[in-house]
Amino acid sequence: MIRYSYIEDESGEKMQVLWNNKYALISRPKPIFTILLAAAGSGKRLGNVYKPLLEIENKEMIAYSLEAFEKSGFVKQIVVSAPEERKEEIYAVAEKYGISKLKCVITGGKTRTESVINAFRAAFDKKEDITPFLAVHDAARPMITEKIINDVFLACTKYGSAVAATKVRDAIKKTGADGVVTEELDRNGLWQMQTPQAFDTDIFHTALVKAKQSGNTSAIDDASLVLDAGFKVMCVESGFANIKVTYPEDVEIASAIIKNRNEEKEKPE
Repeated sequence: MIRYSYIEDESGEKMQVLWNNKYALISRPKPIFTILLAAAGSGKRLGNVYKPLLEIENKEMIAYSLEAFEKSGFVKQIVVSAPEERKEEIYAVAEKYGISKLKCVITGGKTRTESVINAFRAAFDKKEDITPFLAVHDAARPMITEKIINDVFLACTKYGSAVAATKVRDAIKKTGADGVVTEELDRNGLWQMQTPQAFDTDIFHTALVKAKQSGNTSAIDDASLVLDAGFKVMCVESGFANIKVTYPEDVEIASAIIKNRNEEKEKPE
């Protein structure tokens, strides 16, 4: 088990960090992250459409994530997990948008965890390619921003694990199978998980090994694997705009957000 310790930053404030983590106090991006981009889903809830190649505002959905991580000074390399029959199309998208950090596109597995394991192995097949940290991101989250990347990755370097998330704002009820409310849940302390989910590479490797040993390859997200392995995970507020495109109406929401962002960029300063 990796131990945790407390150190003081420049202001004298104490913070919990990984033991012997030399990156805990960095304040600016360094190329110390590998991105595992999950794009192997079937898209059943969107009418069996392969979401990563679905165009939103005249751009393939996966291109938004590829461009964001390409521009980030934190990112050294990107590995995409995808269906075998889609690999060449994703390579073509990467070439179209000048993505130089793409190391490879690998075949995904039957579950998300299996796909991530495949991507992990492909990313670190050579010793010189191993990075101190990694992040898993859904290709179906095209709204990723530089701020979210920086906030999550800096938190990860301090705490070992950090995930993009947003606090639950609406009333939460629990129901039975018949849909009748049986319990009202306190939303205080509840967070809605998003991606990217970033981890110290050794922590995540340990989590993957334990998941494989226990047969737990159907975790709902990567943070669950890390928590199950006994590590802590820090939530970083990333807002509701960082949506996952799952249903047809999500495409319209994502399109509206992207239009608004593009209009803001075009406004004179």
